[in-house]
Amino acid sequence: MRGAFLSGDDEAIARDLSLLPAEGRVWLVFSHEWWGYGDIERVRMTDALAQRTTSGAPAAAVERPGAEAFLFELRAP
Repeated sequence: MRGAFLSGDDEAIARDLSLLPAEGRVWLVFSHEWWGYGDIERVRMTDALAQRTTSGAPAAAVERPGAEAFLFELRAP
């Protein structure tokens, strides 16, 4: 699944996240962020996915210049 720049559109973010499976491993990847709004979206999306994990946090994170990736191990509610 590929997302889009959704700055300030919480409904669009919720729609994108609702398409993810209830269980399993999901990588959330951010690249070419425009600092400001992009950082807000990263926080919103990682927080929303963290709520769907047992630990409440990403299982792994990788940061490189211009990109970040977060692994979430989702669990069914």
